[in-house]
Amino acid sequence: MYKIYSFFDLIMAVGIGWAFYAALNSLDNWNQNKRLVFRNILLTLLFSLILIDHLIKPEFEQSFSIFLFLCITRNIYFLIGPLLWIYTKGLLDSSSHFRLSTLIHVLPFLFWFILNILFPNILLIFPANPDPITNMSGPPLAEPFAPVHHWIWLSRVRDLGSILSVLVYGIFCYIRLKQHQRQVPRFYSSRDTRKTLSWLSILIFVIIIVNSLNLILISINPADTPIFFLRFHSAYLRSFPAMLFLLYFSYFSRKQDSTENIRENEKKEKYQKQLMTKDERDSLYQRINRAMESKKFYLNPDLSLEELAKELGESKHQISQVLNSWEGKNFFTFINDYRIKEFIKSVEEDKYPNFTMLGIAMECGFRSSSSFYSLFKKAIGKTPRQYISEMKKYA
Repeated sequence: MYKIYSFFDLIMAVGIGWAFYAALNSLDNWNQNKRLVFRNILLTLLFSLILIDHLIKPEFEQSFSIFLFLCITRNIYFLIGPLLWIYTKGLLDSSSHFRLSTLIHVLPFLFWFILNILFPNILLIFPANPDPITNMSGPPLAEPFAPVHHWIWLSRVRDLGSILSVLVYGIFCYIRLKQHQRQVPRFYSSRDTRKTLSWLSILIFVIIIVNSLNLILISINPADTPIFFLRFHSAYLRSFPAMLFLLYFSYFSRKQDSTENIRENEKKEKYQKQLMTKDERDSLYQRINRAMESKKFYLNPDLSLEELAKELGESKHQISQVLNSWEGKNFFTFINDYRIKEFIKSVEEDKYPNFTMLGIAMECGFRSSSSFYSLFKKAIGKTPRQYISEMKKYA
């Protein structure tokens, strides 16, 4: 029996336990958004399979059930990209649903899965071999009818294809997320991570970097590859990133909901722009400002264009159009200008004598100190502290 389990393996086992806990925990939100929760669970379990694969040692690989499991896990990278893409689309458009055409993304995985079953030696399970490249022992599942190095190269082709798949899908996901983030100010009054999906864009960017390193290492000629790099690739560029993904993803995804379908909104906005007359736009603009001054919707840090539209009984596309045509501002800038005015008024009237400057800003609808300072400086031309100091000086 191998005495091969290490502290690193223990960490992987903890990661697997966490994955199943996170999957069960996400079921709390099942009734709110079944499709999104289902995608969360799929991605979580998918990456946990990479960790389980890491814990399977050569002495266990001769079992047929383990062999079938390895046929799945050794080709799992062909599913990571498609699932990331489906998950990203689901967040950007809550109306997106499964179509039969979606199955085309699974074809590369099915191709290699079947090929591995027909030709088991692609998994590089050979008799005891001093070659550090395979690092496997035990009786082969099938006697190789081709030289060992042929199987190594075929396995390398599979690995290259799977990594390229993750890179291509990852790049497309990253581009879509950046497009979404540029449009967020049109629909939201704050830029927290649930609205911008910045947490997901960071995660996908890291996945792209890690798999780029994977691509470089896997492209090296096996005969010339240092043992250090082979071990580094196996443990640190596959299993360890998968575990970090699980921790990061489960933390942020649990409270994440779908966001505005920006592409669909743009189509509706162009159509409704043609339907509004100038008098209608002027009337709506006056109503928006009266509502802001009387009901102070801007004090809600989570105010969205959709919520404001419901309060006014108007289309969010028409409100967005009116703000842009009258003030040349998007929704984000319009609402935060009101918050800045409220902050200045509160300071001048000493409305919150026992509050810190940041505390007053929070009462005025700002969600974070960074957004408050940057927006105030951009609008007033001074930092909040400089403004208050000058105000007191000339009072």
